[in-house]
Amino acid sequence: MEQNKTNQPKNEEIDLIQLLEYFKNGIKSVFKRIGKIIGLFIQIIILLKKNWILVVSFILLGALYGAVIKPLLSKKNSQQYEFVLKGNSLSNMELYSIAKEINNTSSETEVSEEETKMTANLNISRMNIEPIERDEDVINNYFEQIELNMFRGLMTDTLYFQVFNLKSHKSNLLESDYALQKVNLTLKEGVNPQEIQEQLFAYLKNSHKINTEQEIRLNLLKNHERRIERAIDNIDSLMGARVSANKNASTPGSDQMMVNTAYRNNVERDLLDSYDLYSKRLYSVQTTRSNYESGFSIVSNIHAVKETGFLGIPAIKFSILGFLFSLMVVLGIQINHYLNRYAEKHNLN
Repeated sequence: MEQNKTNQPKNEEIDLIQLLEYFKNGIKSVFKRIGKIIGLFIQIIILLKKNWILVVSFILLGALYGAVIKPLLSKKNSQQYEFVLKGNSLSNMELYSIAKEINNTSSETEVSEEETKMTANLNISRMNIEPIERDEDVINNYFEQIELNMFRGLMTDTLYFQVFNLKSHKSNLLESDYALQKVNLTLKEGVNPQEIQEQLFAYLKNSHKINTEQEIRLNLLKNHERRIERAIDNIDSLMGARVSANKNASTPGSDQMMVNTAYRNNVERDLLDSYDLYSKRLYSVQTTRSNYESGFSIVSNIHAVKETGFLGIPAIKFSILGFLFSLMVVLGIQINHYLNRYAEKHNLN
């Protein structure tokens, strides 16, 4: 017994030493990797120093291109504008389709006559759309999908909704599923941006494709809304009948409906729960219907914009690109030297 007691502290001491040795080796390996990264960085700096004339030349060429040549080559008398639209997935998909047609036409790619007619009246040189991603839109779209599946008879306790989580739903959202869309336009000088915004808005408003799809969805939502309202009215009638029955069966003056919350099989309790459930569904359907009825609206009117930020300055942006290109050239030269030495060593010439 005494020998076991004396061996136990020694074993614990050995385990502690091994643990400390493990941590020491781990810390050493981390510092070794950091040292290798720093060494590689120093080697790159030395290579750039040896070829500094080449590096400086590409940087100066990039700055010259961004400050002088690019403005001369780019379209003269053009201006960037942007505005924000709020719509549903139908109108947003049509908006992205219009942008694609305009950009295809401006880039002189082959487009059909039908596509050309659709955007001929829109005097836009280029059109880019960027969704404004909000958590509110993700949540609304998530519950809208659940509500739409409820129309088909699926309930939220099925296997489908057990794996239908918010995180995976967000990753599957399309750019057109977000309500707010930032529209960037390139217009030539002399074109009235306010008129372009009104023309684009009128084009979307009168789109036969959007109006047809919205009408179909609105009819479905209206029918479902009427069924829910009818169910709420029936619950009201049943609750009124229960109140009358309780009034006739109880003592005078006791005409209220009694609900025993401790007893889960109470009829009145079930009626109130159903009333609450249908009221929430009615609110959800009315919200979805309102989104499709409103279609789309302008949140922020069109206004001129310029490139902002450090990389928004062409001279700086192309100087950095020139430096990166020179780095690739220097590394390519170094690889070529290595290959030549390898070929000489193994007599591959």
